[in-house]
Amino acid sequence: MKGLTGPQQRRAEYHQPATAPIAHILVVDDDPMSRKLLGINLRDAGYSVICAEDAIAAGHCVVERLPDLVIADFKMPYMNGDEFVAALRADSSIPDLPVIFITSVENRPQIAGKTFGFPLLTKPLQAEELLAIVAAQLRSRQP
Repeated sequence: MKGLTGPQQRRAEYHQPATAPIAHILVVDDDPMSRKLLGINLRDAGYSVICAEDAIAAGHCVVERLPDLVIADFKMPYMNGDEFVAALRADSSIPDLPVIFITSVENRPQIAGKTFGFPLLTKPLQAEELLAIVAAQLRSRQP
């Protein structure tokens, strides 16, 4: 796709029209480098991104602006990703949001059955896989 910028190429590859509303994604991860890399990949793909270092900060982000998708690290201080998502789902004022869980390899066996049926990606993440799953999760929630 000659002549397109990086974000334009990614939108074309993942069939996200440039005129489509920009999805707002909340990234929750206690690792600063993971947050930074996720933010870069998602912004380059044309998404609006807000990052939070833990579930407490993420809760404030949800109150300020409801995200279209949540990407949450499974193991975090104060409240794990599954506990954060359970809290969101328990709040009747918050609609069911699509979620993608991320985790390190060593945590994966402990997580089986705790993702509410949402995808679980293992760190280090591959940008192509991440963006494909983000697009699929957003599409699956469209009316």
